[in-house]
Amino acid sequence: MRNSLERIRIWLEREAPHLAASLQPGLSPENMHQIMGPKSAQYRIPDEVVELYAWRNGQGEDVPFFDVLRFQPFEDAVAYANLVEQYFNGAFPLMVFQELNYDAGYQFRCGPAEQKSAPAYRWEHGDERIETPSLTDLLSAVAEAFEGGAFLPNDLGELDTREDVWHSILVRHHPDRLRGMNALLHRQWAELSTEQLRDAFHDLVQINQTETAALVREYLGDSPNRPVRDFETFQAVLSTGIAIQDEWTRDFAVSLAFSRAPRGRREALMSLAWSWRGELSLTAQHVDGLIDQIMTSPASDRDNRERAMLLGVSGDCRAVPALLRLIDEPSADCGSRDTRIAALRALGRLRAVEARQVCLTVAETDSDPGTRITAVRALVDLGFEDAPVEAAAMAYFREMLRRFGILAEQDETPTLKR
Repeated sequence: MRNSLERIRIWLEREAPHLAASLQPGLSPENMHQIMGPKSAQYRIPDEVVELYAWRNGQGEDVPFFDVLRFQPFEDAVAYANLVEQYFNGAFPLMVFQELNYDAGYQFRCGPAEQKSAPAYRWEHGDERIETPSLTDLLSAVAEAFEGGAFLPNDLGELDTREDVWHSILVRHHPDRLRGMNALLHRQWAELSTEQLRDAFHDLVQINQTETAALVREYLGDSPNRPVRDFETFQAVLSTGIAIQDEWTRDFAVSLAFSRAPRGRREALMSLAWSWRGELSLTAQHVDGLIDQIMTSPASDRDNRERAMLLGVSGDCRAVPALLRLIDEPSADCGSRDTRIAALRALGRLRAVEARQVCLTVAETDSDPGTRITAVRALVDLGFEDAPVEAAAMAYFREMLRRFGILAEQDETPTLKR
């Protein structure tokens, strides 16, 4: 580790001296135990973490150390761990490197036993993965990234990151991830568990590997029974193809949306409705199929929300009666409520002026505030900004202001309290 830290220091002092100057003098192990207080008797700081903080006690300013991550002073890392300790089942998670202005970074966890090294947990707003097997591996990757041009100073005094270069370096410093990626590139599907295959596809996407789309196509097209036999793996591969905007995968998902296999059909509908960000061209046959599914299934069918979303982007006004059917159903549960909201949004996108009265009724009378304001937005999309629409919108905002205590109960106009 000492060699990597020295390489990092030299680069920072040469290329970004203001970042180097933000580094604070190191701490002794005794200082660290004092900062941890009573927790120091319960948890052991990994030797790697002790060595890092003996080198420097983080940065005294809100500036990056590498990528967009600040090197947290030990006091801040401990304060974070004290805040979230209850969620980590016997571990004390020090957020050593934290993203500026975001709940993400690298955690290193103290446990009850002595440990020389600790995995680098990449934490992103509740999601986590092991980025490298140890802090030493992570810092080695950082040093290589600085020297290899992955991090470059910019005019704002921060660092620009070449994401594909940085990610390829990280993968090389995690032998298991590197093996998984190579197995995937050699089409050795059987050697990978679902989790390994998902991680390998994620890594290929992050490094912009040009073979990724071909791998998705080969895996999905190899066996029509995969969605049923190995759903989790199928789900991971399909989501990868959708994420990289692969048109073959899009067409495959569209065809799967009419499959008789419920799990595969649902995954396809969700991928298309929520994750596809390109232009989605649905044929008249596809629209007819979605309409038929809505008209022949219970309105409470959980797939109807995604069907409504897709019909909204279809541009085909033949979908209006099916969408109105979804709105007519009572919103007794969260799923039905979400479906009705999706149908209202779809009517707005389709400029379905014949649905004006239905939308206005919902905007004025529905018991759910979220559904009411969605109906107001649909009416605006339909080109109606008259007095009833304005009154419905004002009623929604009055209710929200009262809920948050900003508007007194007796007030009739949505005016903020001074």
